[in-house]
Amino acid sequence: MAEAHQGAEHISAVLRNARKSRKFKLGTVVEATKIKEEFLEAMEAGNFDKLPAGIYQRAYLKTYAEFLGLDAAVLIKELEGVPAVEKEHEALAARMAPEPYRTSLKPSRWIVVFSIVACVAIYVLWQGDTRPKPLPTSPHERKVVEVFSNPASDITVVVSIPAQMTVLDMQGKVLEERAMQPGDTYFAPEQGQVIVRTVPENAIEVYVEGDPVASLENLEKQQGGLVLDRNKLLANTAVQ
Repeated sequence: MAEAHQGAEHISAVLRNARKSRKFKLGTVVEATKIKEEFLEAMEAGNFDKLPAGIYQRAYLKTYAEFLGLDAAVLIKELEGVPAVEKEHEALAARMAPEPYRTSLKPSRWIVVFSIVACVAIYVLWQGDTRPKPLPTSPHERKVVEVFSNPASDITVVVSIPAQMTVLDMQGKVLEERAMQPGDTYFAPEQGQVIVRTVPENAIEVYVEGDPVASLENLEKQQGGLVLDRNKLLANTAVQ
């Protein structure tokens, strides 16, 4: 199987990590979105060529992204840059190109086909917008925000209350500092260590591979913050 395009890998990582951080099983997503499990797995693997071609790919991605609280418009724009998806769109556009002018007043069969496809696509998008939204997974509606981080990481820091977050390297150098809102997410690097400091303290939850870290009190502290080390985080997850 050919490797997934970088854009597809990024989209799949964002979807996968967002679902794991909320501890949603695929079956739960299938029930809520009515998207087949095989299509969800394809999107989380970056295999968008396994989805029905054309506008259906964007419709499925839009529905799944909005269910997870993600910015669907940003992900759809990125999806359109994936070569396999571009090729599908070009092929569809070529098949739907108008035929040479005819004297007959009968409409081209491609115009009829295009009208049917357009109506089906509008219905799918409408269904995605009107489907009941899932309940939030915390007292605050969570929204994943890619904050100065690598979304492919499986080390996820979720802010639970409004806080000022500072990320430092192990020498105490400030890498980034931002005001965070409930549900904002930071994906920590999988290799090496960083220190995450928040004001007020105890404003974050930490997940590794989708499992919550049982007790942040057991983590090493430096520079007034928590040291995020993947091995030590795994040793403290609630689910081994």
